[in-house]
Amino acid sequence: MAAIRFTFEGTQTGPMPTPNGTVPPSNRKVVLQGTEFFTFNSSGKLIHLETLTNDLGLMGQLTAK
Repeated sequence: MAAIRFTFEGTQTGPMPTPNGTVPPSNRKVVLQGTEFFTFNSSGKLIHLETLTNDLGLMGQLTAK
């Protein structure tokens, strides 16, 4: 197993679809953090990938007034 932690930074310039509807462009700068976990078989082949991101934190950045 291996894991990485990452941070994306950017500006929301287009619509973002979500399960609850589309968030219109806000032109706000946002930061999204996450972690990915990789599981490999005995031959070294990737057999599972799980990605966890702070979606609630991202939505708070996009919709804060």
